[in-house]
Amino acid sequence: MLDIIGKLIFRLIANIALALFEKLPDWFADKVYEVFGKKRPPKNKKTPEVHLFESNCGEKPLELAQQRLMVSSAFGTYFTGLLERERGYIPLEGQIEIPVAETQIGLPPLQSIYWTLNNPKGKQIIIIAADGGMGKSTLAAQITRCLFEKEVIDIMLGDSAKNQEVDPITSEVRPLEIGYDSADAFLQRVCEQLGIPFQIGEGEKDNLVNLIHDRLMGRRAILIADNLETVKDGSNLLKLLRKLANKDVRILATTRQIDNLAIWQKLIWGIS
Repeated sequence: MLDIIGKLIFRLIANIALALFEKLPDWFADKVYEVFGKKRPPKNKKTPEVHLFESNCGEKPLELAQQRLMVSSAFGTYFTGLLERERGYIPLEGQIEIPVAETQIGLPPLQSIYWTLNNPKGKQIIIIAADGGMGKSTLAAQITRCLFEKEVIDIMLGDSAKNQEVDPITSEVRPLEIGYDSADAFLQRVCEQLGIPFQIGEGEKDNLVNLIHDRLMGRRAILIADNLETVKDGSNLLKLLRKLANKDVRILATTRQIDNLAIWQKLIWGIS
């Protein structure tokens, strides 16, 4: 028993001594290692964080009454409310789980999202996935505000398919006006926002996508498809949006469910 206690005490003292030793100047520590004929192990250097935009970018509410040419009046009440709300999203360390490319080393997750939506070589479609109430829509709104604030985009399109919300104070469930509930309804919403006559029929869908593509030529746009899980043909909607995505037009979607989005797995970034 005493032998075990002695070993524990020795290990504790050794760890404390090593921690203090690491605080010594490099030249002194190197000399000590040299005396014992050993090479000093390299220190673990933490990669410094890089910020493309200020950490508070996108926290200011948008004055939509003054931005009707850039922010369509056809946005539904729910997402409009998010854009007009001040600092809705609160970043927490480790909350956003994203794949990190070599070009993004040192970027915090939120800054990495800004990078990929700002860089011509970045992902053209991003899907934010998480359980309900984790802040997907709020995060999407902050990203959109920041990109608009920094003039990365000059027009916002799309809407939210959210059909109800819970009052955080009373826990009352309130119904919401649905922005879209299908791929066709999303196309109709975007056509309304761009002033394109909407007609759907055999062979018309591809024509509408082409018209939207032509109308966005020369613009820097973001198309928001919020609450994708409530749309039965969500995967088909993403296929349509992929035809519109390019270096100047980016797609930002949110969803609770990813079971039906298997082919889009590499585009899904999670919030935990």
